Amino acid sequence: MRARNIKPGFFENEDLAEVEPFGRLLFAGLWMLADREGRLEDRPKRIKGTLFPYDNCDVDRLLDDLQRFNFIKRYEVAGKRYIQVTAFSRHQNPHPHEKDSVIPKCNDISVTCNDMSVTCQEMQHTCRADSLNPDIMNPDIIDNAKALSISKKPGKRKKIPARFVSPTLEQVQEYARGRNSPVNCKTFWEYYEAGGWKDKEGKPVKNWKQRFITWESKEAGRGVAPTQKKDPPPRLSADEEAAMQERILAEIEAELNEGADAS
Repeated sequence: MRARNIKPGFFENEDLAEVEPFGRLLFAGLWMLADREGRLEDRPKRIKGTLFPYDNCDVDRLLDDLQRFNFIKRYEVAGKRYIQVTAFSRHQNPHPHEKDSVIPKCNDISVTCNDMSVTCQEMQHTCRADSLNPDIMNPDIIDNAKALSISKKPGKRKKIPARFVSPTLEQVQEYARGRNSPVNCKTFWEYYEAGGWKDKEGKPVKNWKQRFITWESKEAGRGVAPTQKKDPPPRLSADEEAAMQERILAEIEAELNEGADAS
C-alpha cells in the first residue's frame, strides 16, 4: 500500500455518509491500493484480504455502493476488471518518484465524479500531499529512490588550499610571547616582509609560524634558547648592535638556504 493524503471533506461529505462505515473505510483504503492515477485491479477478494483481514464484510457490494454515489468507476478492458477512483487527482498528489500506472484508463469518462472539495479548500499544486506522510510507507518511492541514489554518485570534492595572509609585527610578537621565545620579532618580521614572504626560490611562505619556529631553533643553536639563563651581556653601542644584528641575519639566511638545499 501507498501513503496518501486525507482531507476534512472525507468526514463531512453527505453522500459518503449514505455509505455504511465499512464502505467509507474501503473508500479510503482504495486510495492506498490505487496507483498514481487512482487505478487498481477490481479484485474484491484480494481487496478484502488486504484492507479487512479480520472483518466480515462484502467488499463487492460495498464497491457497488461507492460506484452508485460516483466515488469510483468499475470498468472492464480486454476481459480484465479495474477500478478508477473518480476524484483521485483532485485530492491526491502522488510522490514524484512513484511508478507510472500500468493499468489502462477507463474510456467511459461521462460519469460525474463525486467531489469532496465542497467542504474543504483545494490543496495548491505546489504542495505535495504525500510529503505529509513518511515515504517508508510507499514501496514504489523506496525502489525508485534507491535507483536514483545509485545512478547519482557524488564526485570527489577538491580541497581548496587556504590563502596565506602575512602577519603583522604585533601578531608575531604576540605569538612569540605565547612561546616565551627570545627571538627578535622585529628582525624576523622585517626579513620576510622585505622579501614579500617568499623563500629563496621565490615560492610563497605557506605557514609563517613554522618559519618562526625554524628561526627560533636556529637561534637556540647559538646558545640563546628560551630555557637558558645567562647573565646579561654588556651593553653594546648602537654601531656594535647594528653590526651584530647584520651578522646574525647573514648567518640565519645562510643556514636557511643550506636547509632548503638539503631538502
